[in-house]
Amino acid sequence: MKKKYKIAIGVAIGLFIIMQFFQPLKISKDVKSEGDMMKLLNVPAHVAGLIEKSCYDCHSYNTKWPFYSKISPMSWIVVYDVETGRKNVNFSIWNEYSTMIQIAKLRLVCNAIETGNMPLSKYTMIHRDAKLKKEDIDEICTWVEKQIEIMKSQ
Repeated sequence: MKKKYKIAIGVAIGLFIIMQFFQPLKISKDVKSEGDMMKLLNVPAHVAGLIEKSCYDCHSYNTKWPFYSKISPMSWIVVYDVETGRKNVNFSIWNEYSTMIQIAKLRLVCNAIETGNMPLSKYTMIHRDAKLKKEDIDEICTWVEKQIEIMKSQ
């Protein structure tokens, strides 16, 4: 019986080690691009800080990859979440969106944080400072509504 457990543990350790050779590609850029939303829109400093703290890891190229993103299979989950987030909204390529798409994405941001769908709970479990308070959500959504009005009038 003990021999079976030792073999099972050995196989599990072996598989874990092999998995480390299969790391997904992590795309990051440390500098805000010229097309970044923060450079293109008039975002108040406090709102910008909230968005960067709670959204930018998954919704921009300015991802700060934590230590666990280097350990498979966690790395696969983290990279999948970041890629999915960037496909939905990528603040780093804001200039590539038409005005109508930008408005839709701003509404999406506000809706996602108001409903509690964003930031993801599995993210805020580890990154507790990314969790948005009610007043933070209100402040972001107030700015979003004002920004949408500005964009519509241009």
